[in-house]
Amino acid sequence: MKIAQVSVYYHPAMIGGIEWYIRNISKELVKRGHEVHLFTVNSKDGKILGPSEEIFEGIYIHRLPLLFDLSYRLKFWPTLLLRIMREQFDIFHVYDYLTTHAMLVPMLNFLKKVKTVLMIYDIHHLVPRRAVKYIPLALFDKYFSRFILRCYDRLLIRTNLLTYPILKMGAKKEQLKITPSGIRSESLREYDGGVFKEKYGIDGRIILYLGRLHPMKGPQVLIKAIPYIIERLPDVKFVFIGPDQIGYQKVLENLSKKLHVEDYVSFLGPIYNIKEKMQAYAACEVFALPSGYEGFGQVLIEAMAQGKPIVATNAGSIPNVVSDQKEGFLVNYGDHRGLASKIKQLLLSPKLARALGNEGRKKARRYTYEELAVQLENIYLELQSE
Repeated sequence: MKIAQVSVYYHPAMIGGIEWYIRNISKELVKRGHEVHLFTVNSKDGKILGPSEEIFEGIYIHRLPLLFDLSYRLKFWPTLLLRIMREQFDIFHVYDYLTTHAMLVPMLNFLKKVKTVLMIYDIHHLVPRRAVKYIPLALFDKYFSRFILRCYDRLLIRTNLLTYPILKMGAKKEQLKITPSGIRSESLREYDGGVFKEKYGIDGRIILYLGRLHPMKGPQVLIKAIPYIIERLPDVKFVFIGPDQIGYQKVLENLSKKLHVEDYVSFLGPIYNIKEKMQAYAACEVFALPSGYEGFGQVLIEAMAQGKPIVATNAGSIPNVVSDQKEGFLVNYGDHRGLASKIKQLLLSPKLARALGNEGRKKARRYTYEELAVQLENIYLELQSE
């Protein structure tokens, strides 16, 4: 099949889980003999991301110019429709329903009778936000999203917890398919965490956070938990890996200074090299994700692949990935004392930490991209046969 994927960002602008998923699932589809094209924007924050046309990891990348760039979702790249009309594709796979391109691509159903797939990571009115953002998103989801959703042949959601809200927004049950995010098979190998510690000069036991530095992801909650942990366990270090968004790292640095825990905190920026990233997981004692909302939480599966116990929130789809007291512990979002208590419990009970980590590793084996690519391929073939 000749497959077109459409996303705001792609390599090298790997912002988060969406871009990571696209990169890995596309590589597996190429391995399975499909021709994959990725249509994306050519710039971020005024910087050109790469050549307008290139082949990277076997994927044809087409970077198109932005006419207006008002926000992450309000990006206008009108040449997209003209560009994809020039070639004949079997499938159009679009990411995120609340974008300008998600509204544009369904026109292909009318113009060229091409099958379309829309992958939905988040239900936007369910994500904790400030009122100035929440209100327009909630109104959009209530009154307008149905018109976008019903234009697509299939809607792919990460977990079954999103089924009800998607149907409530106006989708049809027969449109829905559940397809989770995943991990590379090499994530299940054993990695040397000592290499990571040596590279960054980190001594002591590590509590790892990996994700965007953004208030919705909850890194500030973990920092607030630090005083309650180090009073009993002063050898613990807290490592934050991920891209800084909205200048939030400075806020976190100021918070750590205010709480007098800056010596226990390290911000390393994003790490995209798979080997180094897995070494970071291998180096930690506990993986913490105190997020206010996750459409899936791919980092949870990555941490489980290295046999690490999880402490996360019972928010969004996290409970569908981590079972409380089986692969880790779940706490309420914003409960920094509860977060601290569970982290301390794991650090003080190595036997319990190993048991939870082993259960997580068993679960992680079910989420490799090789398996997910077969599932996605079957969805495409099913559409082709209709």
